[in-house]
This record gives sequence, C-alpha cells and structure tokens, in this order.
Amino acid sequence: MTAKSRWRRFPLLAALALGGMVVVQILFDPLEALGDAFSVARLRADLPRAMARWQAQDIHDYRLEIRGAAPLVCLVDGEITVSDDQLVELRLRKDILTPSSGLRPVAEADWRRSSCKYEDLTVARMFERVARQVQEAGVLGGPLRVQFDAERGFITQYRYGRSAYGGLLGPTVSECCTWFEFTNLRSIAP
Repeated sequence: MTAKSRWRRFPLLAALALGGMVVVQILFDPLEALGDAFSVARLRADLPRAMARWQAQDIHDYRLEIRGAAPLVCLVDGEITVSDDQLVELRLRKDILTPSSGLRPVAEADWRRSSCKYEDLTVARMFERVARQVQEAGVLGGPLRVQFDAERGFITQYRYGRSAYGGLLGPTVSECCTWFEFTNLRSIAP
C-alpha cells in the first residue's frame, strides 16, 4: 500500500471516527458527565474558601431572602430570620405568583410541620448540605451547581438534581430538580 492510497482512506476513517463519537454522544451523553465532574471538582476547591470567608464574617444573626423549590415538596419565596444560627422566624409571600406581594409571618408550628424543611435553609445548614453532597459525589460528580457570594462567602445559588446522564439510553428527567437562591443577607443585632 502506497502513502497516497493511505491518505485516500484518511477521510473515510475520520468520518467513521467522527460518526462513532456522535453516536456515543447521542446514546450516552458523556459530555454532560464530564461537565458534572468538572463542576464538582471546582466546587471541592471553592467550598472550603467560601466557608472560611463566611466564618471570618462571624455572622450568626441575620435576615436572608430565599426563593426556590424542591418539586412536589417545597415552594418558597420569602425571608428567614436566623438567631445564633437557628431559624427563628419565617415570612412568606402572601401570593407566591406575585413577586411584589407583601410578606406574611408563618407560625413556627406551621413551618415545623411543613414538608419544606425551612430550618435547613440557613447558611450553616446549606454549607453542611453542600459539603455532604460533594463528599458523596465521587469521581464522576453529579448534577450539583453552587455559587457563592464573592464578599461574604454564603451560598447564593444552589441547584441539585438526581437525574441520570442524558442521551437516549439514559434520559434526563430534568436539568435541575431542586433549586434555591439566597439574596439580600442583612446582619442583625442578636
């Protein structure tokens, strides 16, 4: 076989290799798995720095606005008040579909009975949750996305979904199942 005839086969072999990669991507979506792995690896590095920034603030009493959902379990749009790292007050939108509606206090007995674990939405508990999920993620990571406040270190966005990797042989139910956004953190006197 001459060098010239080998070069004639190159386009065919390249096309077959490219076609094979496209089929694997369509069937199994390994790029999504790689994205998850890189995201969790970055989170493993960022989480300790964010926790250190938060702890350096020495804030244990604060108000924090929260929006989010855990499908079929929890839908929240309101504000929490935390004292000594414990949830002490919950105020939710009067009409969750109207962002401009006022906040109404929710009795402690009602929020403790709720399937939405509001006490787990404090800064300290969210750090515990993310640390546990990062530890359990393993090498391939998982569909966990977290962003931190650049100045204070607290979690500003949390997205987590327990879905199989995409592709025709492992279809994803949804991009993200559980999500919470935390904004407008205000320190208060104890």
